[in-house]
Amino acid sequence: MDTKVVDQAKLDLDVARCQGQWQSVQHLVYRSGQFTEQSVLERTAQLEVDLIQLVQNSRLQRDHLQDEPDNVTPPPQLFPYEVTDIQQQLEAIVHLHSKPTLTTPDDWQAQLTRIILARVYYESGQYERAIQQLQKLALRLEDVSEGYGFVLLIQARVIKGISLEMMGQLSGALDAFDSACTAMDEHKNQTGVTLASWIEDGLYRAIMVAVRQRSPLAVKFMRFYTQLSSTHWSHQWRVQKQWVIFKLYTQHLIQLYQDNQYPHTSTDRDEIQKAAFNELFILMNRFRGLIRAYASKLTADQIDPFITEFINMMFLAHDTIGWGQISHIRRVRQFFYHANTITFNNPSIPRGLFYTLLRLGHYEEAKYALRTYFELIGLPDALEEESVRGPLTLEDKLNLIKAKLHRSFSNETNVQAIQVIVTGAQFYARDIRKGDFAIQLANIAVGLADDSDDNDEATTVTDKLMVQCHRVRGVAYGLLAAQSTDPEERAAHQKESLMSLEIAVTLDREQWQTFYELAYQQLQMRDCKGAASSISQALKLNPNHLPSWILLALIYTSQQKVAEALTTLEHALNDSQATERLMHLDTFGAPAMSWTGEANCLDVLNSAESLVQMHMLELSCIAKLDGAAQVLPQLSDLFSLYSVLTTHLGIAELLELEKDPEIVLPHHHPSSQQSSPAPPSSQQQRQQTDQPRKPSIKQITTISSPVHSTSHARLRLQQQQQQLPSPEAEEASSPSPTTIAPPDFTRRLPSGGSLMSFSSNPALLENIKSRPTPVRSTSLRGMPETKSSFVRRGSQSLKKSLYQLESSLGQRRPSAITPNASAILVNGTASNQARRPTASSDFSLASVLSPSLSMASMRSQGNMERSASFMSVLGTEQMQEGRQAYTRNNFLHYQRDRWNSLLVKIWLFATDMFTLAGQFEEANKALIETEMLAPGVADVWGQMGQLCVQAMGKLATSPENGKYVWTKAQWRLREMAMEAFRKALTLDEEHVDSHIALAEQLTHVKEWELAEGHLDRVTRAHGWDHAQAWCALGQIYQQQQQLERAKQCFFYALDLNDTNPIQPLSRTVPRFA
Repeated sequence: MDTKVVDQAKLDLDVARCQGQWQSVQHLVYRSGQFTEQSVLERTAQLEVDLIQLVQNSRLQRDHLQDEPDNVTPPPQLFPYEVTDIQQQLEAIVHLHSKPTLTTPDDWQAQLTRIILARVYYESGQYERAIQQLQKLALRLEDVSEGYGFVLLIQARVIKGISLEMMGQLSGALDAFDSACTAMDEHKNQTGVTLASWIEDGLYRAIMVAVRQRSPLAVKFMRFYTQLSSTHWSHQWRVQKQWVIFKLYTQHLIQLYQDNQYPHTSTDRDEIQKAAFNELFILMNRFRGLIRAYASKLTADQIDPFITEFINMMFLAHDTIGWGQISHIRRVRQFFYHANTITFNNPSIPRGLFYTLLRLGHYEEAKYALRTYFELIGLPDALEEESVRGPLTLEDKLNLIKAKLHRSFSNETNVQAIQVIVTGAQFYARDIRKGDFAIQLANIAVGLADDSDDNDEATTVTDKLMVQCHRVRGVAYGLLAAQSTDPEERAAHQKESLMSLEIAVTLDREQWQTFYELAYQQLQMRDCKGAASSISQALKLNPNHLPSWILLALIYTSQQKVAEALTTLEHALNDSQATERLMHLDTFGAPAMSWTGEANCLDVLNSAESLVQMHMLELSCIAKLDGAAQVLPQLSDLFSLYSVLTTHLGIAELLELEKDPEIVLPHHHPSSQQSSPAPPSSQQQRQQTDQPRKPSIKQITTISSPVHSTSHARLRLQQQQQQLPSPEAEEASSPSPTTIAPPDFTRRLPSGGSLMSFSSNPALLENIKSRPTPVRSTSLRGMPETKSSFVRRGSQSLKKSLYQLESSLGQRRPSAITPNASAILVNGTASNQARRPTASSDFSLASVLSPSLSMASMRSQGNMERSASFMSVLGTEQMQEGRQAYTRNNFLHYQRDRWNSLLVKIWLFATDMFTLAGQFEEANKALIETEMLAPGVADVWGQMGQLCVQAMGKLATSPENGKYVWTKAQWRLREMAMEAFRKALTLDEEHVDSHIALAEQLTHVKEWELAEGHLDRVTRAHGWDHAQAWCALGQIYQQQQQLERAKQCFFYALDLNDTNPIQPLSRTVPRFA
């Protein structure tokens, strides 16, 4: 026969064996035997075909889904007598060509025949004889680097590994598997069905043995298996085994990460986390591919267990290692939407979707997902007082859920249900601010947790989850107490709140969040001593939590220890790392919120807001100690801090996002590595030159310089008691404490008492001031439609009132006013009382605010730069066209309003400071700026009324009958104040300060009943802890000769006055911080 024909026949035979086409192999052997005598190759191939047919006829379909490292399905075996004939023929071929020197092609081929003989022993369970044959093999890898020879070499190493495993020699088995893996890794270009089958068998068994032996080779085998599954094998190929390995891979990856044994070249925790997440990301993609493979051939009932198992594994893995960027979380959301179409009533899908939507900030969709979950666990109307079944008690709801979970085929556990319910309770309390809904869910969670069976692992509730249930229940009751208008209900809710939080503390004294919430509730109930003890414990457990330091300072102010509060704030701002963390924070692609410890936008905003609140509280303490005039020079730094935080966090663009429905925002990773760009054009260079550099938060929020720094309180103490000419020099040498616990107040801390002045760094302030100022545009987004028209009219009215007030204040001079020209008769008495002069304006609003720090500039500074932290929540697909994405993302809407409200607080704080300092014209200018930001906010109208009241000064009384006598200017200011208070109450019917101020003005004109109505409403509702309201109500009762009730009001007002903090608790520190 022609040599070319023979060579082609051998090549065809080799290809057919590689592809596992055994019928073609038999046909090729038969055809070549018709022309020439069969060689060792043809005879061996024919015997191999006979062996394959025996194996295929005796091998049944095996279920590998229950495989575990300690319980692996054994390889199928033939009986020895079935392979006797094949064995004898192969032994004869090997014996005939066993020579010391391999010279002919048949001699070389006989070595490969020995591998087939070893397989015969292996398939019949004769593992020792298989090992003996393989030990006599005289082949090297370079001799068989391609084709079926390479397949047989891999086969030999896999047979050796499995045989050693079955003989109990696990160390030798791992070496054999590792050699097969190494050979395959070096020849990835080799493919074929037969090769894939043997290497998959080898890796499958290798992974099981490595995990059982806790070998470091397990990760190598798993990674290689996953790589081959995506490059060499299809999704439909051996799906069961892939599912088992991927599940085991996930569990092993979690365990390695938890034990800090994840294999990585770096020791940096962040680098290790990123590497582990990238590995998990690839694994989850392979898992989702298997889900699609199952979906094509299984019914909804059959695929349900796979979906549930994958969701549970995915959440456990990501909660441990991290969820990555927002783009990955969106991919997870898409998976849930797809899974919902291929399953039927699987509760794990709305459970996972609820968590995912919360991370994305889509509150409305999350509420629907939560309701769907309740329907699937037996309680479709969990948040309703009544249902189609009639009124449901808590016990009824618990029984319905337990019955549904008991008979459900979805494997939804009691613990999973509790976790969803308690998360839903926290969601309704913290984000939706519905205390009644939160309490219903929290009571269900606590009830299920209390009824769990400790003897059943599936229903056993961990102490951490039990503590979370009681803590959330306590906070929910505290929230509802703050929202209650009935005194008896409020007292009952406060009692329940305190009881739940104390139970949580008893269960676990290592969770700082519980101590923080307990301290908050105790201070709200005026238990200052208990609150101080609780918050001190919270700070010992977590000294970097800024709201805890704020709460401690508020506790000191409620005990009339303002100097100690100031020291505490200075200590916290110096020793905590909040400023440093904010400055170096990289939240690119971070989720909206997270409860697994990873960086998220909500925590970033909480930290930024707390930093501003700390500085405002610090200035309030200084104003209390030394007067408001001492605070005025430091207001500019407070505004600058807000400005830089707005720019640094990328919030500024959110404030303007909704103005342009076609806006498309860029999405750029600040730390991404890019190729070297082309040289910029001259226009680009000019733009880069003109663009201001983002200021450093550290420079602005640093409290003191390292050497010549003196706390405000210490400086005042030195000047008053010691009268030293240079207090800075003496203070510079004082030691600095290093303890983290609340400081020792016997000695003032050597820290600055105010924000750092920009005078030491003019260039830094200039960068902030150099931003362009766009045209103001008032936004009424999010306001009820019934009030929108009023706000538009009220905004114009407020502007008019503010300018009238400015005119009135400008006309006031310290000169005396004659009775005929400037007094009007009130209650029949004319006044000739001269108006007291206005305090001199030695400090003005212009010195506080440059044009770049005005209201318009504040709302647009983010146009120059932006951070990806908040913007990334919108999306990466060109930000999903601006307004549509924004309106869908409730998180952005709420946080934008929250950050805007913080700026309103700063403006109102500045107004208050100017007012207390007697600089009414500057206070009015600040109000005008505030009105540009918040025309529909009741606080602005209320502050305007307070300004008018302060500007009136002390009213004169008639010496004849003791009645008040008004000057013309005072009466005009009174009318403006009354109008402002009434409009504030139109915007917010429960605005406490306006009710009280309006009532006080009514008492001046003897309208006792109207004043009593306002005060009675306030003291029963949200002003129950307002000392001024109770005092005013006592004065009314005194006028009405109800002396006993008046005495009770006065005593209660004194009690409140001695225990109320310097700033309202609910407006200064948050719950769930």
